[in-house]
Amino acid sequence: MRFLASLLILPACQNVSTAPAIAEMEKEHAPVRESWGVRTYLTQIPTGEAESRRRVEFAADHVAWYETEDEAYQLLKSVTSPVTVYLYDAAGDTSATVTAREVRYFDTQYRIEASGDVVVHSRDGTRITTESLEWREQDRTIRTDRFVRITSSREDVRGYGLVADEDLETYQLGRFNARVVVDE
Repeated sequence: MRFLASLLILPACQNVSTAPAIAEMEKEHAPVRESWGVRTYLTQIPTGEAESRRRVEFAADHVAWYETEDEAYQLLKSVTSPVTVYLYDAAGDTSATVTAREVRYFDTQYRIEASGDVVVHSRDGTRITTESLEWREQDRTIRTDRFVRITSSREDVRGYGLVADEDLETYQLGRFNARVVVDE
């Protein structure tokens, strides 16, 4: 009895490692440093004064600092409690408090981007809820092009697109509807 042996030749599969490519990608997107349970204060010295005052205060479960060719920023994230940003006016009093799931602070642009269940409370009780917003130090404004709801003891306003003073005393909306209580 004769057996016919056959030899099956399969093309060789080369096991190419992607580790260098992945490591390079991770290096590009990795934070420069990280911290947990952070409370950070930013201060500024008003013109003509000798002492600094608080301008912004951050409280977050986690913060990571990133640096790219174009910019540097802090990414503050919620783990168990929302990220909280306290904005202070020129006198050093709290003008508004912002809470969100995530906040990016661009330190060279003096700008904050908040996203995820964003709520802004002013000292007079006005409240804004939205999905994302931007705060700009330069003109002390809060802005968003998203849906917003503004509530206070006197009004309930809903609309899209907002530009407001950081203390929420004045604001402009794009499209909106409102319910306002008028004293007679």
